Amino acid sequence: MNNLEERIKELENQVAVLEGRNAQVDARKAKDVVQEEQVREFIQHEIIAIRERNIRVEKDKAWETSWARRFLVAAVTYLVIMIFFLVIDVDHPWINAIVPTLGFLLSTLTINTIKNIWLKNRK
Repeated sequence: MNNLEERIKELENQVAVLEGRNAQVDARKAKDVVQEEQVREFIQHEIIAIRERNIRVEKDKAWETSWARRFLVAAVTYLVIMIFFLVIDVDHPWINAIVPTLGFLLSTLTINTIKNIWLKNRK
C-alpha cells in the first residue's frame, strides 16, 4: 500500500510538472499572439500614414501643375516687374512687363516636356 501511495504521489507530481509546462507553453503562445497583433496594428498604422501622405503629395502636385497657379504666378510676376519698371522709369512699363511674364509662362509649358525627356534618358 505504501508503494501504491508513493506511486500516486509520483504521478501527481508528474501531472503537476506537465501542467506547469503546458501553462508555460500557453503563456508563450499568448505572448506570440499579442506580438503578432501589435505588428499588424503597426503595419496598418503605417499603411494609413502612407496613404495620407500620398493624398497630400497628389494634391501638391496637382497645384504645382495647375493653370490656376501658373496664372497667379504670372500675374504676380507681371505686377512686380511693372512696378519695378515704373520705379526705374522705363517707357510703357505695363507693356514691357508682358515680355518677362510671357517668358515665365513659356518656361512653365516647356519645363514638363524637358523634364520628361530628361527622366526618360536618365534610365
